Amino acid sequence: MSRAPIVVTLAIALVAAAAAPARAQDEEPMAETRLRRAIETTRAAEAEARPATDEARGHFVPRPESPEDGDPERFPLFADAAAHDRARPWLARYRPEQGRADDAWPQPADGAALRALLEHADAGVRGLAVEALATLHAPEDIPRIAELLGDAAESVPALGHNRRMTAMPFRLGESLEGGPDAPVLSRSWHRRTVAAYARTALHLMTGKRLTAETFAAWWERTGDPRHTLWYWQRRLERDVIAAERMPAALGVENVRPFAERRAEAARRAEEAVAVIAAELAELPAEVEAKVMLLAEHPGAGGAPMTDPARRFWRRFETTRLPRERLLELIEGKDLWPDVDWDGDGAHYVRLVERIALAAERHLQAEDAERILRCAETSGRTLWWSGRAAVVIGASRVLPAAGPEALDDPATRDGVLRRGVREGSDPFVRGYIARELVQVALEPSWPFLREQVFSEGPTSHVPDVPSSVIEALGAEPRTPAKRRALRELLLDERFAAFWIRSNREGMGRDGARMRAIAAVAAHAGRPVVTREDDAALNDPEVAAERLPGVLAKVAEALR
Repeated sequence: MSRAPIVVTLAIALVAAAAAPARAQDEEPMAETRLRRAIETTRAAEAEARPATDEARGHFVPRPESPEDGDPERFPLFADAAAHDRARPWLARYRPEQGRADDAWPQPADGAALRALLEHADAGVRGLAVEALATLHAPEDIPRIAELLGDAAESVPALGHNRRMTAMPFRLGESLEGGPDAPVLSRSWHRRTVAAYARTALHLMTGKRLTAETFAAWWERTGDPRHTLWYWQRRLERDVIAAERMPAALGVENVRPFAERRAEAARRAEEAVAVIAAELAELPAEVEAKVMLLAEHPGAGGAPMTDPARRFWRRFETTRLPRERLLELIEGKDLWPDVDWDGDGAHYVRLVERIALAAERHLQAEDAERILRCAETSGRTLWWSGRAAVVIGASRVLPAAGPEALDDPATRDGVLRRGVREGSDPFVRGYIARELVQVALEPSWPFLREQVFSEGPTSHVPDVPSSVIEALGAEPRTPAKRRALRELLLDERFAAFWIRSNREGMGRDGARMRAIAAVAAHAGRPVVTREDDAALNDPEVAAERLPGVLAKVAEALR
């Protein structure tokens, strides 16, 4: 056997072994060089900062988005802000809604060099190393960064963002005064210690506001970070928001119709969620259920039962947790210790809502009473959406009532009708009435019609009248819904809803708005015009205009 291949192999191995330390040694200087350039650019830009003029302050009230930053007093020039952002490209990852380049620095291969720089003698380097390292989102870096929570040394200034509604100029890209030396009020300079950089970095990674005093206890309670809610919440936010982002720059690709681009972004978001769902399926059932029950899209904008369009998961579908465990969870038993249950109560409410609204998939008729009493047995407070959800959830595991037993509390219809009559506030009764329209309209229509008129016009949305009308206009639009809507809107008692003016308070015209939309949905076209609506909202001409509007409605819903 020839020895030549062996010699070549050994030579290659020796060269690789000799080169490896050199590359490892080169990584840290390269990372340090980038950070030092960023420090230099940052300080040069801050030196050119301007105070806001009295004229500008008369129009805008800049308020910082980050609690780490105090009231802004000094603002950058446009060119300096742009130079700063180019020198610190990782900062784009702190604002995922604006998107970021996939090749932005740093990448995971840069992690070792950045970790070494956390102990650098220069506080400026330490601060920016923390800021950059956090964007790699490696859970093992969390305790490393936390070691700097007590580092009070002043680091590099931070160029923060101010709240857009109070700080943006009238015309985007222009200052109020005009000219190259005008300050940009949407950005402001702030002093930062290394500890402040660490707190901001940990918030990016965990979603928590942690300090030197609170970190140790929180980290001990966390356990394996990849089994926690906060890890997957942040992961979902990063991946889904990046997928949803619509390109802002003009280009051939971006001249497509907005609806087409929006649909493409939604498809990308669904794919991102599917990837994470597949990973969760490989983890313990408790972890998967916890994330699917409690993780929430930051743009969801409502309780699960209100069916917001932006949601990580439409429903709680996983069946890996046994039925008894789901009941224990809504009763507040053996709750996951890494979740903040004692904050504003949102996590418990979301847990109850999502289990209850999927009750027909996971629970049984004999569980109805436990569902209804879950808040009482847990000792926790349910918001209005949770109170409505448990009634709806209990009804979904029960059988439909016969025509002679519509108020039987052991039936779907009986639970819902009792909820409409006895719900704790208009919002609860409204959402329960919506469910009753969808599942038992024909047997319960006389009951629902009288509930609309017994409650009368209110300023609450959703109340029973608004909810019933909206449900009658929703899919599936059946002949029964069409008949009920016509009967309701043409009833002489509904005249008070038609002519109620919002000039006396917001929300007073809620029933009319929903009636107009429901009629248009069934007719497939606008029926009550904007001019009609404006007239009905004017107390001086509303009564005169109403008969003509009712004639249009009667014709459209024949």
